[in-house]
Amino acid sequence: MAKKRQERFEMLRESSKARIEKAALELFAHNGYGHTSISKIAAAAGISKGLMYNYYDSKEALLQAILQKGLDFGDSLLEGLPEDPKALLVFVVEASFQEVINNLEFWKLLTSLTFQEDVLKTFAPQFEQKKKEFIQLGTFTFQQLGHPDPEMQAMLFGAAMDGVFLHYILSPNDYPLEEVKCLLIENFCKKYK
Repeated sequence: MAKKRQERFEMLRESSKARIEKAALELFAHNGYGHTSISKIAAAAGISKGLMYNYYDSKEALLQAILQKGLDFGDSLLEGLPEDPKALLVFVVEASFQEVINNLEFWKLLTSLTFQEDVLKTFAPQFEQKKKEFIQLGTFTFQQLGHPDPEMQAMLFGAAMDGVFLHYILSPNDYPLEEVKCLLIENFCKKYK
């Protein structure tokens, strides 16, 4: 009986955390991190402010939990990658585009945070590490494809992806995402030898 009670408690706890994170994500993305209070997050999640602190010590801890999910996506993207360099790039493009479509609010938040140095400085080392890993993967991949300057091509590829996502985030209903994705694949995912 105690085991079932514990399992139910954990399910309720995870459900509450998910509601809190969803409410915070939407508020942070729309109003900005600095303009979103714990009280507003609690109200949007349908819980008391006091109960909020049972789950997260601070607004920063809540933001950390949300951002960690984005970092986890990056880690999952690096698992089980195709060995063929062209297939790998196509996979990265397809998976990244799908992630932005599926989690637009998260990417709006991340984009807005890049312009809030005081907020992002806490998380900068983690993001820098992920960026470095993706540049290394891109450099290796473009090297395998025979590009004469694989590191610069990897940086250009990353900048192109970032630019596409920024345009999509700013205008999701009007941006020709599928067509741009096809052009990205056509222009980057080819052999250079």
